[in-house]
Amino acid sequence: MAGTLSVGAGVHANETVGTDTAGVAGLQFHDQSKLDVGPNSSVRLDRFIYDPNRSTGQVILDATKGSFRFTTGNQNRGPVRIKTPYGTLGIRG
Repeated sequence: MAGTLSVGAGVHANETVGTDTAGVAGLQFHDQSKLDVGPNSSVRLDRFIYDPNRSTGQVILDATKGSFRFTTGNQNRGPVRIKTPYGTLGIRG
């Protein structure tokens, strides 16, 4: 079911965030990780696990179309997996 995200709305596993040509989305997760989705894009959150007591977790994103930026938060070097059909990935830091 498609809908519009609003401030404070939850995003769940296997949910796709899609934008049209004029749309953008900015998501912030419990560990302060951030996912910015650009115009005309589609990104599915396959898995996001975070254990604040151990500062560990796992992130799996499926970026099927468009542009996005993912910035890690407090997960102490937890694995991040980004699946794309093709594309360019830059890692900084």
